[in-house]
Amino acid sequence: MSKSNPNQASAYRDQTLRSEIDGADAHRLIQMLLEGALEKIVRAKHYIVKKDLAEKGRHIAWAMDIVDGLKISLDAEQGDEKLVQNLEDLYNYVNHLLLQASATLEVRYLDQAAQILTEIKAGWDAINHQVTAPQVSECVMEEARTFAEKA
Repeated sequence: MSKSNPNQASAYRDQTLRSEIDGADAHRLIQMLLEGALEKIVRAKHYIVKKDLAEKGRHIAWAMDIVDGLKISLDAEQGDEKLVQNLEDLYNYVNHLLLQASATLEVRYLDQAAQILTEIKAGWDAINHQVTAPQVSECVMEEARTFAEKA
């Protein structure tokens, strides 16, 4: 029975993620970023419980970077300005909660951030991806690639 090499498994996972990003439309890229932010929040919570502050900080910072990427991808010219402003405000609040969690080590802030992102993702998942802009903005693509490289 052969053991799988962890480096090979990691390389395969990274290549699979890059391939998915390269083939994704704008709708799927946003889904992937939301999934990534939620994953980092779950990991940060784990590291708070384990009292691994370095990894907690790394994953919270990573989640905040992803949320910033989501915020940058908002385009008021292509959508409802009020909706865009509301999403921007929510993303700012999520990052505020993430900072609070990092500073206080209270997982309730992570839970609140995850709840907000989960609700945004549920709404995004319900949208027909054909309705979204056919062109992937470069900032969304760059954020997705950065996420894949860090994974």
